[in-house]
Amino acid sequence: MNAREPLVPVLLEKVYNLIQDKVAAEHQKVVTQLAKHLFSHISHDDLISRNESDLYGAVVSLWQHMKETPHQELSVRVFNPTLSRHGWQSTHTIVEILLPDSPFLVDSIKMTLSRLGLSSHVMLHGPAQINVNKQGKIEDINAGKTGTELLSVFHLEVDRLSNKAQMQELESELFSVLGDVQAVVNDWQPMSKALNDVVKQVKSLEKIKSIDNEHIQEAIDFLNWVGDHNFTFMGYKEYRLVDQKDDQLLEPTEEKGLGLLADPSRVRATKLSEFSESARNEANKPYILILTKGNRPSRIHRPAYNDYIGVKTFDKNGKVIGEHRFTGLYTSAVYNQSVERIPLVRNKVARILESSAYLNGSYAFKALHNILETYPRDELLQADEEELLQTGIGVVRCRIAI
Repeated sequence: MNAREPLVPVLLEKVYNLIQDKVAAEHQKVVTQLAKHLFSHISHDDLISRNESDLYGAVVSLWQHMKETPHQELSVRVFNPTLSRHGWQSTHTIVEILLPDSPFLVDSIKMTLSRLGLSSHVMLHGPAQINVNKQGKIEDINAGKTGTELLSVFHLEVDRLSNKAQMQELESELFSVLGDVQAVVNDWQPMSKALNDVVKQVKSLEKIKSIDNEHIQEAIDFLNWVGDHNFTFMGYKEYRLVDQKDDQLLEPTEEKGLGLLADPSRVRATKLSEFSESARNEANKPYILILTKGNRPSRIHRPAYNDYIGVKTFDKNGKVIGEHRFTGLYTSAVYNQSVERIPLVRNKVARILESSAYLNGSYAFKALHNILETYPRDELLQADEEELLQTGIGVVRCRIAI
């Protein structure tokens, strides 16, 4: 046992005594419950350097925040506590966050701090079981009662910000990012349903002679694989392709998008003439899927560039008339899956191996297969087969030369 550990219960007992002495009797129980919830998520080393007055002040500040925030609303506060105004102080800037519990919160908050060049010195967080009465007031925290709701409660201490503009920037960015998280999580089921509806539409393309049935089945297999927990959906929107004078326009339909793409500022009409030459050529071909990368890193979950999955729509004559667009990230598990388990990729790898003219079972054949097996999965999905073939053969030749 650390020699300082016996001091921790004494320190916490002092905090609980302050709550009994200073907090209104009607709130003492729930504030004590909040304190115990917070302190269960802090290390002894972080606690031992604090005094009871500042710990008490942090708990009461968060409780006041909870009382003043409408039930189930997202709220972010950033401030520098002072003895004169708040009754407690800290050498760091304090960030308080309240919102309904959901996935991606901790990662997204850490990513936001990193983007702004800030370090987190303390992060107390965890979903608290909240009991609320008919008037919307909190009655219990983690009391084990039925009918509880999970509220994520955060107390962070970050690098001290010296002016209001910096604090407002941090508050605004966190509010924006966590609002995006809520949009993504709330629309997860509708986006999954949209994918299922798109799969049904793809199956109906079998009636169109100009679309290869093999491509249809490959697209169906891939989309079903995507929906089997291999893709984190962050947005969905349908577009239509309309003819203009000497050009074509890919424009959003009137139906509201989902997730991040429910925000009209994130969807816009694009002329095909603005696309690269290769993208323009692909746009009207009778291939069903378009797999690309976004040009900005995700602000949610992982700081990787977003992946786009486009599914073309066709009229009865096989002419491209639009696109279903999904945005998100392939899950981390995908990067550890064998290429043989991923639709599109497994067929692409088979064609590359065949095009190499290496004898099946030979050293060169096995080496090329191993190279492709270790390739990033999103690059395998999006890269040109000839490019992958030449890259792989180049690596094989280097290995043989060695």
